[in-house]
Amino acid sequence: MDHIITKITEKVGIDKALATKAVGIILNLVDSSISDETKETLYTAVPAAKDLASQGSDVSGGGLMGMAGGLFGGGGGAMGAMAAMGKLNDAGLDTDQIGKIGKILLNHLGDEGGEELVGEIVNAIPGLDRFI
Repeated sequence: MDHIITKITEKVGIDKALATKAVGIILNLVDSSISDETKETLYTAVPAAKDLASQGSDVSGGGLMGMAGGLFGGGGGAMGAMAAMGKLNDAGLDTDQIGKIGKILLNHLGDEGGEELVGEIVNAIPGLDRFI
């Protein structure tokens, strides 16, 4: 995953720590939204994604959206996406940067795990399709 973090820092113009944090938050959302079977496919194709996803769960914040996500279980789906967006905004990322990070990450997951994996991820998270 280091090369994806590097690519994000270069393409988005953020430092490595913020890129790593953002990827962790997004992967945590993915992890909480997809089926166990899809998780197995993801983590077989991209083993380092599992560690980053668990780091993303340790990120506090999310403002009102994070609180709303927490009230509704904080899991995947629309509320989980709202909470993740809030965490990414609180980390200092704007919507354009978040979109670029999402595209780069989803393209990488597609390269490593196949288009079917990306399709399953996108179908599990409402609104994610605008990043591909």
